[in-house]
Amino acid sequence: MELTPIRVRGKRRTPGEELLVAPPPKRFHKDLSRKKQVRVRRLKASNIEKSIPLEVLERIFWLSENVNFPRASPRLGRLLSGSSTLRETFLSAFGPTWEVWFGCVHGQNADFPVVHSYAGWEEDVERFGGNPRFQSDLLAYSWTTIDMILDCWDIWVRRHARKLQFDRLSLWGDPIVPISYTGSDATVGISNIREARCYFYHDYHAFRNVEQQSSYTEGLEYRAERNPSTWIEVHKSIEIPDDLITGPWDEYSLQKFFWLVQAGAHLSSGQTWEVTRQGFHNAISDRHAPNLTAIRLLHILGAFHSWPRHVRKEEFHKVDSVMPTLNRDKDSALHAKYTWVESLLIMNVG
Repeated sequence: MELTPIRVRGKRRTPGEELLVAPPPKRFHKDLSRKKQVRVRRLKASNIEKSIPLEVLERIFWLSENVNFPRASPRLGRLLSGSSTLRETFLSAFGPTWEVWFGCVHGQNADFPVVHSYAGWEEDVERFGGNPRFQSDLLAYSWTTIDMILDCWDIWVRRHARKLQFDRLSLWGDPIVPISYTGSDATVGISNIREARCYFYHDYHAFRNVEQQSSYTEGLEYRAERNPSTWIEVHKSIEIPDDLITGPWDEYSLQKFFWLVQAGAHLSSGQTWEVTRQGFHNAISDRHAPNLTAIRLLHILGAFHSWPRHVRKEEFHKVDSVMPTLNRDKDSALHAKYTWVESLLIMNVG
């Protein structure tokens, strides 16, 4: 009886010796797209996700005040991304602030309304209303447009503030050209306005009055008006999204930026002078149309005041170097705009 040969790993076969064990078949790479499809099919929702109705998931989302909750699974993301859910999420975040500060303006003038519900309201952090982190996270999303914000304000007023007294104050005066608006309530002018959109655009165009004048001397008073009176419609510790500060801006992002400033938002401690300087660069990058609205909003937020002295000088000289290249007679409007920006910076240069 012959002995069974044992194959030792790493030892060569003798010439003519047959291979006792057949090699395993070669593995061929399958179609990667098919693998991905299989992987997607395996991402099944858990029994809890299947059994909990949307109303309960929404409630959990709002109570958690965590914008990462919809990212926990694809199904949660789909369920919690509907337009009605997004509006209610915004209302759950900002509603507590509006409940405390509806119709109230923060300012030094004694004629402005103040809160009479309890003593010490200005220093009361716990009862200020709203979660600033939740509000900041929601404002950073692209779906939080100015139209959605104004729609939510109207919804909240209809639900909770129909019987509350509200005296609208024009913080920026009246626009040069009266605005007209046709909505669910057709109104013209400011006296009969009942919708947030009308109030907002009235203030927005009034704020930009100075930019529509051929001479900007009348707007130079804004140099000393770094902290004007504002409505209180956001938590005082909210963080303005960086992209609204740095730009570049389209009309909608500029309106959203204005709404936040008029709503009482401030620069956070993490938004240093480097961030606001980038915004200033983007605002003056187009020689043919420097964005005075963005520059003025940055000024109201106190951006230029926080710049180091050498940075203010550098930016002033950059603007000043553009002036000789302009034809004052041919480009009078453009020359006036740069003169206004130069006057805005010069107060901090000396």
